[in-house]
Amino acid sequence: MANSRDIADTRLSYSSMTTIKTCEQKYYFYKVMGLEKDPDFEDSFEAFNYGKAFHYINEKTLHAFPITRSVFETLLVFAQTEFDLDNESKLKLKASLLRYWELATRSEIEPVPGGIELMVSNPEYVGYLDAVMWDKDSNWWIVDLKTAGMLDKGTIAQLGQDLQLNLYAYFAPQIAEKLKLDVTKFKGCRYRVTLKSRAAYGKKDTDETFVKRVMASIKTYDFIVDKSELDPEYFYAEFLQSHQLTKDFRAKASPPQKNFKACFNYFRPCEYWSNCHKGETFSHALMRVGLLD
Repeated sequence: MANSRDIADTRLSYSSMTTIKTCEQKYYFYKVMGLEKDPDFEDSFEAFNYGKAFHYINEKTLHAFPITRSVFETLLVFAQTEFDLDNESKLKLKASLLRYWELATRSEIEPVPGGIELMVSNPEYVGYLDAVMWDKDSNWWIVDLKTAGMLDKGTIAQLGQDLQLNLYAYFAPQIAEKLKLDVTKFKGCRYRVTLKSRAAYGKKDTDETFVKRVMASIKTYDFIVDKSELDPEYFYAEFLQSHQLTKDFRAKASPPQKNFKACFNYFRPCEYWSNCHKGETFSHALMRVGLLD
């Protein structure tokens, strides 16, 4: 059964644009045809779920330690269930949040009222900002939050050319209008990365000692990308090229291209695998070659 909501919205998000660049056919199956995912597709993915939980709790706490430890523990328990985390991942999440909030406090900026998960949009684009934050002098930044297994130095070295940050910056006038900010005080973006620990829960650990040990091993960063480093007009023009592709797909003016190199991204099969592999699901393919009973 097609997802009419996805099909009806012809705006393009950054993640949808990434999908198009990875495999036009996958985007077409999802956003144009609205196909159901394969029955053997596992939607749960620990790395994504961990990041979602990290974002969720920061949204609820406004990027700062909550009012009480009791509230914090309640949020952690809810996130563990909602995002399918085991106890070790929940404790690592707790340590990551505590470390991130230390950095957030040192940065001396805080969320603008109404600036958490702020939607920006126009007829072509839709996006949600993790946060808009300001200092005591009303200078403000767009803040993008990431969790990662390791720091990608290549990405950091060219943050001024980061497509997502530039798309966000393109909407600085709209953000200023929505939040009643001075657009001339827009200073750029903050790219915040909290690394995930590889520590394992040991036989001698308690939950408390494990959290402390994980905290000691976690690094978190706040990279400032000055607005002078950004070129939002250029990158928005690039975005419009992808948006035009989606219009061509819907008008059947240009068929989507398959990219069989993207069938197993992030070490799991595409959710529409069977549609590109003659109706055979990934599980059946494994059974056919003797790798699954």
